[in-house]
Amino acid sequence: MGTMDTMDRQLIELYTQRGRLRERIRAQRAQLVLDIAPVADTLQAMDYAHWRWQQTKGWLAAHPMVVAVTVAALVLWRPRAVVGTLHRGYSIWRYWQRARAWMLDHQG
Repeated sequence: MGTMDTMDRQLIELYTQRGRLRERIRAQRAQLVLDIAPVADTLQAMDYAHWRWQQTKGWLAAHPMVVAVTVAALVLWRPRAVVGTLHRGYSIWRYWQRARAWMLDHQG
């Protein structure tokens, strides 16, 4: 009878530990949901921006004449603005290339 009592106590202790672990897991999951919310919002915004970019690329590819006329009009109407924008875009692209190369060189 003593062995049965010991086994019952051990079983009760195991079930108690299991209950505590399950409660801890539940609390950690709830905290994870709160911690991840800002990241999830950002990822959702990025997914939407990517989807929108794909839509825009599709429209631009389907209407090349509209794009060509618009670019020609801008070059004729505001040549300085176009050159300035191209220069800024090129500078940003060069900066991104250097930053990307640096990140690749310093990966752990």
